[in-house]
Amino acid sequence: MKIVLACLISLCHYSYALPIKTLYFSTHKTLKVEIAQNDKDRAQGLMFREKLPEGQGMLFVFSQPQRMSFWMKNTFIPLTIGFFDAKKKLIETIDMKPAQGPIKDENLPHYESSQPAVYALEVPQGWFVKNHIKPGTTFSLK
Repeated sequence: MKIVLACLISLCHYSYALPIKTLYFSTHKTLKVEIAQNDKDRAQGLMFREKLPEGQGMLFVFSQPQRMSFWMKNTFIPLTIGFFDAKKKLIETIDMKPAQGPIKDENLPHYESSQPAVYALEVPQGWFVKNHIKPGTTFSLK
């Protein structure tokens, strides 16, 4: 009974697959990403995932430039987020820590872009540094 319940809960979190595309960086690195391009997908993000394989990430796509704010609610993986402008140029990266223990929503840290962005890319923590992706690096999406 417990296994069936766990499977049903799991299905609720992953009821459908997001589109997967490849990011091609100006540094010649590539990354497979799930595309979160509507409010529902962006709100779900990487919540309830227990791992994010190296070489994979999630790209959050917005319709217009805006200051962005992300949190790690129900996210169990240490991540780095990169904020990109409308020209797909990296503005900055921020390391994000999973919440430890039960925390009220209003007490969760927020990770905010310093400038308006159109794209936010979440990857395993340290991926940007490991792959020499620095501010000013651009990407194309295929």
